[in-house]
Amino acid sequence: MKTLDDVFGRKLYHGEEEPKFDLVLPPGLPQSIIVEAARRFEGLELVERDVPVDSSGREVERLLAFRGSRELLERVAPFVREQLEKYVSEQSE
Repeated sequence: MKTLDDVFGRKLYHGEEEPKFDLVLPPGLPQSIIVEAARRFEGLELVERDVPVDSSGREVERLLAFRGSRELLERVAPFVREQLEKYVSEQSE
């Protein structure tokens, strides 16, 4: 059974600093949304993350992810989702 940390993202500790989490971005997310989120949310880092793509965990794909505090990523995730929904609706018109 996966923990919330497994589902939400990998927890990273750096000494006494606040723990950081990764929010993996879906492949194909428009670059404009990534750039807008990075500009809008201070302290947000864009990183690459190896993510298992099969049930055995042997095959991995390197995906982009936002890294930051849990509180920050909890604000970023709805923004990204909203922007993606807006983008999709504009493309289907």
